[in-house]
Amino acid sequence: MQTFDFPLEVKDVGEDGQIEGFAAAYNNVDHGGDIILPGAFTKTLRGRKSLPMLLYHDGRRPVGVWNAFEDSDRGLKIKGRITTVSADGAEALALVRDGALAG
Repeated sequence: MQTFDFPLEVKDVGEDGQIEGFAAAYNNVDHGGDIILPGAFTKTLRGRKSLPMLLYHDGRRPVGVWNAFEDSDRGLKIKGRITTVSADGAEALALVRDGALAG
């Protein structure tokens, strides 16, 4: 299985697992050499209420849910909640707090 990482600029992570940040920055070259343009997510996110939050992009390791998406001039701003009562969620929260998980 091939997976890709992307930088997540974490703005804040709360005690209860609430997390927000930028999932994608516009007009920058990413790790794969691509440039994400403003509006790239508009069609995909239209009507969506939530998306699963995955640890290491692994569909077998859900750790929470992204439940708010905002297309800003800077990039795709997201908000969600890490499920802290699950083992993978507790791991993800600890790694984010320590700065070891930023993508």
